[in-house]
Amino acid sequence: MAARRIIRANRLLIEQGHKDDTIGALNEMAELRKDAERYRLLRRGQHWSVIDYIGDPLRGEVLDAAVDARLAMHANSALTGAATEG
Repeated sequence: MAARRIIRANRLLIEQGHKDDTIGALNEMAELRKDAERYRLLRRGQHWSVIDYIGDPLRGEVLDAAVDARLAMHANSALTGAATEG
């Protein structure tokens, strides 16, 4: 099982352009894992709430959709050079 993880990690390193920077890539993967864990906690909504502009809590698929929309807005503004709020 550990060998499969190493092979998968090496493939990911190469795909992400980190062929010669294994330590940097491993650090980046660790940070991405932390972000994913944080998001999973927010998504469950057990200890914290994410509130929309109306005051309604966002959880599960609704939170996913809100995050995806915001990311798309930032990606579009980066392409067009427009500024976004937040």
